[in-house]
Amino acid sequence: MLHADRPGPETRHRRGRQPIARITIRFAEDGEVLVKGPNVMCGYYKNDEANAGLFTDDGFFHTGDIGEATPDGLKLITRKDRIFKLSNGEKVIPSDLEKLIEFKCHYISFAMVVGSGQEYPIALLFPNKKQLERPDYAISPMEGCFCPRSLDELRNCLHGCLHDANCGIGQKFAKIKAAMIIDDELSLANNTLTPSMKVAPRKVVEAYRAHLENLYGAENALDEEVYIIKLDDIHTVGRKIA
Repeated sequence: MLHADRPGPETRHRRGRQPIARITIRFAEDGEVLVKGPNVMCGYYKNDEANAGLFTDDGFFHTGDIGEATPDGLKLITRKDRIFKLSNGEKVIPSDLEKLIEFKCHYISFAMVVGSGQEYPIALLFPNKKQLERPDYAISPMEGCFCPRSLDELRNCLHGCLHDANCGIGQKFAKIKAAMIIDDELSLANNTLTPSMKVAPRKVVEAYRAHLENLYGAENALDEEVYIIKLDDIHTVGRKIA
């Protein structure tokens, strides 16, 4: 069993509890997981710039993951660089809400919640186009889902799913107030997906900066068809923008 305080002393994996033996784990003050052991590299060869800040003074490697110790072992929460602060200083862990959105609607391939420096978070939603074109009616949809066949139909039913996802977040400040469905796909070709098919947050922000600005009130011209869903007004389902 893994025992640790934050910050606290080094803790070791017991045999059978974790996949890698003989590594030492501790937590930084901000919750980042720090590790030391035979599995950790010594550093980048002749690259002082890349090595700067990579290790603590006593040789622990900064993993970039935020985690916590549980009775069952190490629990990873999110990547450190995904956490952002709102304009009021509150910290938001976007992955919590992203997972809830993707779980609620299997017609969404990827959800990305952002809002650094803003008053509230918003979400970019990328549809599963193959699922929309060929709905699998054998999949039991969530209650109230009628298997949308287009982005317009998806927009109409997503309001309820997004509201439910918001309700799954305890902190009021971490709930999204608006979302945008974008008629586009993340991919390896445009670097918005990593080789492991995970979202590359910085690349997505760069590629869809105009879309993000529009969700905060701008009126940028967009190449893709998008659908905006407002969640701060229950009577507003959204509006289509070509």
